[in-house]
Amino acid sequence: MRVDSAPSSRRSGRRRLGLLLTAILAGALGAVGLSPGAAHAVSGWRSVAASESVSCGVKNAGTLWCWGYNGFGTLGQGDSLDRSTPTQVGLDRDWASITIGYYFACGVKTTGIALCWGLPDYGQLGVGHRSESTHESPERVAGDHLWTQLSAGLTHTCGIDVTRALWCWGDNGRGELGVSGTWLTLEPVRVGMANIWTSVVAANQSTCATQRGGRRYCWGANSVGQLGLDDEVDRAVPTLRVGTADPAVGLLAGREDHFCEVADGDRLFCWGGNTYGQLGVGDGRRRRLPTPVLDTGWDTVTTGTSHTCGMIDDLRLCWGRNQYGQLGLGDTVNRTRPASVFDGQWTALAAGDAHTCGIRGGDLYCWGANYSGQLGIGSTTDQSSPVQVG
Repeated sequence: MRVDSAPSSRRSGRRRLGLLLTAILAGALGAVGLSPGAAHAVSGWRSVAASESVSCGVKNAGTLWCWGYNGFGTLGQGDSLDRSTPTQVGLDRDWASITIGYYFACGVKTTGIALCWGLPDYGQLGVGHRSESTHESPERVAGDHLWTQLSAGLTHTCGIDVTRALWCWGDNGRGELGVSGTWLTLEPVRVGMANIWTSVVAANQSTCATQRGGRRYCWGANSVGQLGLDDEVDRAVPTLRVGTADPAVGLLAGREDHFCEVADGDRLFCWGGNTYGQLGVGDGRRRRLPTPVLDTGWDTVTTGTSHTCGMIDDLRLCWGRNQYGQLGLGDTVNRTRPASVFDGQWTALAAGDAHTCGIRGGDLYCWGANYSGQLGIGSTTDQSSPVQVG
């Protein structure tokens, strides 16, 4: 799941320089610059999301665009043809946000109405019925809910409505919906009775959410400690997670089997699977409790399948698996600690399966794996440095 936010301007240049020197000493710095994209690049982007081999973004005008793999109708175009450049989803100009799961996507309108499309096999679209065929065009989520946010996982989706109630739907094979007694639901089902939820992130078969006042809960699959509960036991209902304090509202990210959050004001914590160093703690060992990552001053964090990226005072840092150049450091070398480059003032980042996208100066850039055109640059060639989306 992608999480982005506006960076803070209060961070000092001294901290940025110190972090850069740390990266150099760790052998993590790659010399890289921004590559020009197509002559007529698409600009004016507000937000971006990435998952598997699909990317989507919302422009300042409120239009929604998607590109990449479309075999299950994930691009919302009414067909199953891949796109290697951004293609507008319908003609509406009132999209507020977009989230992408495993070959399905959901978007929220400025009116609070939510629509989903793509692969429907576990009820993850929440449209009230299950179909063997894909939904190639957006369809409204069942019920009369008005939503403030949605998060799409592997085969389930969760969201918070305008009353701050939490709802989930889709696959519940590992307890990821946070409700007991069912293995899947075709439409939203309420999680608990509280109306104080502030953020939610659906990952592979796990979910974490935050309540007003700083309490954090996680549930679902926990085979590598991804729930942050200091064990590896699955949970079928929300379970209070202790360890960090004062989480920054909305700065929670999770995908596959690891989560990260910005807490204690501006510190970054990660936990769960760590095969490729995606936790950023200098090794490949899993962590069952939130573990602090190098330095302070974090503004944003986003998690891919096996890599993670974040920002400190506009400085982009990435770490973890880098087989396809998804760290955007100009090479394909894995990193177990945050690696940084001065390549612009980034205002948003979104990590997918093996690619990453970001917004800089209103322009959109992507890098990493591109076998289905998910970078949006008009080709299927992988890129190890940011390339402007055209």
